[in-house]
Amino acid sequence: MLIHSREMLDSSATAWRSSPGALIGFLVLVASPALGGLDGEWRHLDLDDGLAHTSVYDLALDSRGFLLIASEGGLQRWDGYELTPLHRDPDGTRRLLSDNVGHLYRDPAEPRRIWIGTWGGGLSRLDIVTGELRSWVHDPGDETSLSDDRIQGILRDSGGRLWVATYRGLNRMTDDGAGFRRYSVADGLPHDRIWTLDEDRRGRLWLGTGDGLARLAPDIGEIREWDSGVLGHPEVRHLQVLSTGEVWIGTRGGLHRHLPGTESFPRIPFPSERPGERRQSVNFIREDAEGRVWIGTHRNGLLLWRPESRDFRAFRHRADDA
Repeated sequence: MLIHSREMLDSSATAWRSSPGALIGFLVLVASPALGGLDGEWRHLDLDDGLAHTSVYDLALDSRGFLLIASEGGLQRWDGYELTPLHRDPDGTRRLLSDNVGHLYRDPAEPRRIWIGTWGGGLSRLDIVTGELRSWVHDPGDETSLSDDRIQGILRDSGGRLWVATYRGLNRMTDDGAGFRRYSVADGLPHDRIWTLDEDRRGRLWLGTGDGLARLAPDIGEIREWDSGVLGHPEVRHLQVLSTGEVWIGTRGGLHRHLPGTESFPRIPFPSERPGERRQSVNFIREDAEGRVWIGTHRNGLLLWRPESRDFRAFRHRADDA
């Protein structure tokens, strides 16, 4: 599993960002409202604070406003003061089938429920209020089971269907929650590894795969694919459909966008990028409530695209600034 950066804003204008590294677990930007919520100091939370692992893959706010943290060491809840493990019972008994937690998704249909994607332990659903946990795993003898236990993304679409992206195919949960309908290369996908997914205004699913981009129209089962030549690199790590209808696409070779009604995927250059320079990998894209787009990169730090000025602001690690 590869590590990505994530940024999100809660109602108190605090920014949360997960960040890989031997020393940093994740960062908290205590923002100043007077400065537009973008200038402030970063607070580091790491092993000394009780973090289960320094490789933090995902973050989510639960229905009570607590921060959930997914890492290679499990699932924890942070209330602003202390970290509480949710992947194990107080006596140490394991609750999740894998401590390597990569994805969190707060269900818009039932906000008290958090979907948990693990790397090797399948899919789980946690009721934050009752603590009830249910899991789904791959069964080699059951074609209606999850296609793989390595989860890469989770999404509930506007039609109420739950989709699960895995290392080996896309899955749609049945209405009764008992099984899944699988989609693979045999159905027209360009690659079985589905890195990322999102839904556009027309109810179509955009899929980033290990070998190009695809779009699925669930109601008719039609799949459209674009090969790696369109984006310059075959591996699509993350994408998001913005409020404008544009689809921003991050690959191992950089950032692209798709304009509605066109067949073009223009590349968006990073700030200070020089001709001939090795292009940087984009691992995460997120639009905030103000229409700004946050981009997590492999070597270029955290970038913020500001639509009003149509430029980037960069947040980077500085070894001399703790």
